[in-house]
Amino acid sequence: MLKKGSLMGALALGAFFLTNLPANAVPVPNSEIASFAALEQQAVSGDAKAQYQLSILYETGKGAPKNYEKAAELLQKSSAQGLAEAQFALGAIYEEGRGVPQSDEQAAEWWLKAADQGLAKAQFNLGHLYEDGRGVPQNDAKALEFYQKSADQGSAEAQYNLGGLYLRGKGVAQSDVQCAAWWQKAADHGLKRAKTGLKKLYKAHPDLKSKK
Repeated sequence: MLKKGSLMGALALGAFFLTNLPANAVPVPNSEIASFAALEQQAVSGDAKAQYQLSILYETGKGAPKNYEKAAELLQKSSAQGLAEAQFALGAIYEEGRGVPQSDEQAAEWWLKAADQGLAKAQFNLGHLYEDGRGVPQNDAKALEFYQKSADQGSAEAQYNLGGLYLRGKGVAQSDVQCAAWWQKAADHGLKRAKTGLKKLYKAHPDLKSKK
């Protein structure tokens, strides 16, 4: 049986997490590929982190034959144990239909579980679903709620979308001042759309600069 120290070493190799869909995961280094057997052993034994990491190998085909169904199976097991990153990834493959039947409803369900654990990118994605009415009933107030949670953690995309809700008065009282404030935060994070939006907003409402 693999010793605990060996497990931690296997999991620490590369120490990467998904930022978007699993297909966009960071490529796995050769050293991590070499740890496939150890990782697989731990996944079979029920270790949630190992199941998650192994799912990425199957998803990307780095260190294992590309197999979306196997990746989905591992994500299901890891997610059922409460690993937020796995829940986010599982929601992402449901949204795209990779290895599982496409389902916005399932995407929303798993992103909600990850969002409830404080995962900013899950909160952002859930806000998007509520804003668009995909997988959940359209609800601007709920979109605002989840964008706010994600924005408070520093997500530039969430800050931009939150500003957009304030600009249009969707789910909240219309406020150019609040829109400018959130777009400024997003712009400070380097989001080009926020910078462009701010320029247009200040051009239309020059007095906003004095209210910053």
